[in-house]
Amino acid sequence: MSSGYSYLDNQNKKYVKQVTVPAYIASTTSFMVTIYPWPSFACLNKITLRTSAAPGTASTALTVLNNGAAWRSAASTAAKAPFIVGASSVNVVNNIAEYTFSNGVYVEDAYRTNCLYLNFSNSTFAAGDTFTVTAEGTQMAPTHIIDNDQTPFVRDYSWRILRVDAAGVCTDLTQKLMRNGNPYGLGSTLNDSESFLTFDTASDVLYIGSTRQFNGAMFLVPDGSQNNTRATFSLSTGIGFTSTTNIQDNTSAGMGVTSSLSYSGVIKVTSWTGSGTSSLTFDPLYSLKASMDNMSNNVPRSMLYHPDRYWLRVSFSSITPSDLKLVGILPIR
Repeated sequence: MSSGYSYLDNQNKKYVKQVTVPAYIASTTSFMVTIYPWPSFACLNKITLRTSAAPGTASTALTVLNNGAAWRSAASTAAKAPFIVGASSVNVVNNIAEYTFSNGVYVEDAYRTNCLYLNFSNSTFAAGDTFTVTAEGTQMAPTHIIDNDQTPFVRDYSWRILRVDAAGVCTDLTQKLMRNGNPYGLGSTLNDSESFLTFDTASDVLYIGSTRQFNGAMFLVPDGSQNNTRATFSLSTGIGFTSTTNIQDNTSAGMGVTSSLSYSGVIKVTSWTGSGTSSLTFDPLYSLKASMDNMSNNVPRSMLYHPDRYWLRVSFSSITPSDLKLVGILPIR
């Protein structure tokens, strides 16, 4: 199967991608940009950073990480080390910094998520600053091609995504956030992709369900998300929910462990011990199935597939800043 980044069609093709990060509400010492899409195999030649305001100091460090950063195997800042493929530090002059790499930096999209991560650090980036990042590279032939076009995403037809707001209103976002099962059905960048889910307040809750105990999900987050609070995770028990720490959250700012959904990455469930399946009474399909099952109702009937599921609940004690957007949630192996 040939993809948009086929090694047969696009070898040695120059590739340029620009991302604009919305204004930061508060000052920050670092921010991470997700370049999406990025070729499965490429040589990164140059990064240009443009800031709307001069940073606290001229010297600004850049760390280039392959997309394994989204899947790192340990939940600590130090765990990013195996995924660093390049680093540089230059001075910002007239609000511009240009990073070049001798002979380029080879980046392999080993996990087939088409993401390239760039982390910028400075003593202070000013509140209200806007960042424009341009990545330039050359698409290359892969070092191995046996599974070049495979992706980690699975077609889980029992996968279900629900949002419940402060008023208790439940919205079914399954097909929209799964992009109908197509991880490439996005805009030219994550920032200009349509956002189907927004956490407006801490009262908003996300439910993700499947008939099997799933490994986790890839969360696609616009670079302007900027969330700096940690999520609370709970698993269904069959009669309710119980909080769990059996989570590997790879979406924390700067690859740390203090926030959630600050940038795109994988959130894994490392153990489902004590969990059970259930139906959620506020799920729109629950009411529909109950109506069909009640033979005294004069309603159209069909074979509605709505089994009990294992559920992961994601909630926040606070949202900082005031909203948090998602453009995709995809089940993974």
